[in-house]
Amino acid sequence: MKQMRLFVHIMDQVHNSESTVAKAIKMVVTPLQSCAIVDKLVDENDVEADVAIVDESSQALRFIKETEKTTVVISYLMKDMKLEAEALAARYPGRVLTWCYVAAKGEPDFFIKLATLINEKAKEES
Repeated sequence: MKQMRLFVHIMDQVHNSESTVAKAIKMVVTPLQSCAIVDKLVDENDVEADVAIVDESSQALRFIKETEKTTVVISYLMKDMKLEAEALAARYPGRVLTWCYVAAKGEPDFFIKLATLINEKAKEES
C-alpha cells in the first residue's frame, strides 16, 4: 500500500506557530503505516501532499489553487466556520471536505474520518 502524504497547516494565531491541534493530529496519524507527515504542501520535486488539513476556508482555497489532486480537509469547531467551509466544499466536490473536530452523536469522530480517508486514498493509489 502506498504511503499517503499528509500536510497539516493549523496555526496558533496568537503565537504565529503550529497549533496544539496540529501537533495532536500529527501524533495520532504517525502510527498509521499508510501515512507520512510532510512539511510542505508541494515539495521541491513538485510532489503534492495527498491530504492537507487546514482550519480556514481562505487557506483551503489557496491550497486548491496551488495543487491539482490534493484533498483539502477544512476542520472547524464553531458553527459560523462550518457554513463558510461547506460553501467552499460545494464549489470543489471531491477536493474539499469539511469536518468538525467534535463529532455529532452517532457520527465518526475527526480521527476516524482522517484514518479512513488516508487508507481509502492509499488503496486507490495502489
